[in-house]
Amino acid sequence: MFSWQNNGVQGFSLDPPLRRFSRVIDACVYQIFCVLFFQVLCNSFLVDMFLAHLLLHGSNVVSMPSEQ
Repeated sequence: MFSWQNNGVQGFSLDPPLRRFSRVIDACVYQIFCVLFFQVLCNSFLVDMFLAHLLLHGSNVVSMPSEQ
């Protein structure tokens, strides 16, 4: 078994930074996931709006010369 000093030093020096590091990693992963999720959501929404805009105005632009 570890001695009390070794265990105390190991627990004091290794545990909190590792826990803090894992917390930072969890926070970063969660933040990145949220950013990516909202980015995909907004991108799909913007792409839908852009495609609808193209369909509405593009069809008018395309059909105008054929009407003339």
